[in-house]
Parts: sequence; C-alpha cells; structure tokens
Amino acid sequence: MNTISLTITNDIVTLSGELIRQTVATISTKQLKCFLEQESVIFNLAAVDKIDTAGLAWLLSQIELAEANACQLNFEHLPSSLIKLATLSSVDKFLPVYRSS
Repeated sequence: MNTISLTITNDIVTLSGELIRQTVATISTKQLKCFLEQESVIFNLAAVDKIDTAGLAWLLSQIELAEANACQLNFEHLPSSLIKLATLSSVDKFLPVYRSS
C-alpha cells in the first residue's frame, strides 16, 4: 500500500513514504497552508522512498503557496530520484535547496 506521512515540528515538515500520484491527494493542504504562513519552513525529504511527477508537481505547488504567503521555503535531503526527475523536467532550478553552513 502506498502511503505518505507528514510530521510537523517547529519549522520543519518531514515527509516519509511515497510522494506519488496515489498519495499526494491524501495530504492535508489545510494544515500545510497554515504552516506555510510562517516566516520560513524546511521540508525534510530524507525519508521519501519514491517520487513521481505528481509528487514533484505537489512540491512545486508548495513553493508557490509559500511565496504567496511570504514564507521562505527550503528543501533538505532531496532523494536522488527527485533530483533526476526535476533535472529531466527542467525544473531543478526552481527547487530551493537548504544548505546548512
């Protein structure tokens, strides 16, 4: 069974599971919309096992929602499959990657 779960702690959203067509519709956008009203947020993708174009589109929509709310959104621990998919789709430059100093 395909599942995705979100854990929200302070300013970090940790995604776990499969971010694919079958699971993106199960994510509570109401909860995330309130969360993206903060000044800055990090999406930790280390536990994402699988991602497809629907998952990538969902991440891009979160960037758009964050920008509309003046929230600085960054991603950390991007899976190699996401990087490959974003590069193939020519949207890799739109993914805000968090780099700790």
